[in-house]
Amino acid sequence: LTKTRQCNNPAPVGTGAPCDGEPTVTEECNNQECPVDGGWSENWTLGECSVSCGGGTLTKTRQCNNPAPVGTGAPCDGEPTVTEECNNQECPVDGGWSENWTLGECSVSCGGGTLLKTRQCDNP
Repeated sequence: LTKTRQCNNPAPVGTGAPCDGEPTVTEECNNQECPVDGGWSENWTLGECSVSCGGGTLTKTRQCNNPAPVGTGAPCDGEPTVTEECNNQECPVDGGWSENWTLGECSVSCGGGTLLKTRQCDNP
């Protein structure tokens, strides 16, 4: 900021001395930081999925530092965290034998034969 003044109150007359000091003065002004609106970081930080299979959630986080808001600048628009689904594939299940056997007929009516018994791998 520059201030200017005139030597006219009163102006020197004849052999009168001119005004003391400089006709202009420069001062600092508006020293506050310029406002900067915040911007989100380009990369998300990924959390761990809550489960390894069967459908879970994970949280993604981002920072408001690209740039960070300054002075009266606006904060970043939106939320810093987002929750997403993850690991939606079915969980593996080991098979188990059914408890019941299906009996076939004996190969002979006497003298020692063989009998075929079967069961299913369906439990679960």
